[in-house]
Amino acid sequence: MLPNFAKDGVDEVRSFADLNRMAPQLDAEHLSQTRAELRRRRKRWKEVDRRLGYSATVALKQELAERAGISGRVMWITRPSSLIEVTAKLHCLIVMHDPGLKLEEAPWPELRTMLKDLLRLTENARPKSGNGPAYTGKAADVRGILNLAARYRDAANMLGEGLSKPNHFPRRLLALHSIELYLDALLLANGLDGETIRGFGSETTATLSQMNRVMATLDEVSLKVRKMLRGCTVAEDRTASARSL
Repeated sequence: MLPNFAKDGVDEVRSFADLNRMAPQLDAEHLSQTRAELRRRRKRWKEVDRRLGYSATVALKQELAERAGISGRVMWITRPSSLIEVTAKLHCLIVMHDPGLKLEEAPWPELRTMLKDLLRLTENARPKSGNGPAYTGKAADVRGILNLAARYRDAANMLGEGLSKPNHFPRRLLALHSIELYLDALLLANGLDGETIRGFGSETTATLSQMNRVMATLDEVSLKVRKMLRGCTVAEDRTASARSL
């Protein structure tokens, strides 16, 4: 804090730029002492910052907030194909604008009520565990996953039009999710249940670093999976038709 004689008060000095702006108000000795004091305090601040990790934590927080914003925008440009995806969009909207769930003015209480209703409906619609097959109408489920994978692929291609950044994060996220969905459809068609498939997760991010590699892999996986499943879903439909007769 330095005295401001022109305003009969004090000014805060947080940087050398601030000090330089005040230099005309200070004599040479006072200016030299102030610069030395500022250097001393900045040195102490950096030592404490390194010990506490404050700057690193702030940087991480900003990075996470940026990634959350990007993921939210990706979610909004992707057309939902199920109740759970609509629920996810509403949840994203609420937590991005009201992370503490404390806003009481309309429409936030109403939106939170709608989210609870959607969660309840989603839970009621979830298949109950039992001794029967994990999926009924497996061919229809495979087609649904393939359609969703194609939508993510189309969204990734659309985001890539006219972009100069080779590792554009939203596009990469969409493409990787599309790859995962294509592989899920293939595993489901080959007899694995949904719970087992969801437990696998995705390991593609570790090996696909460049955007062109991601898109090339997506095109290859899309082509091969659709070719492998073309006969599978037809056979499944015929089996289901025969059972119904």
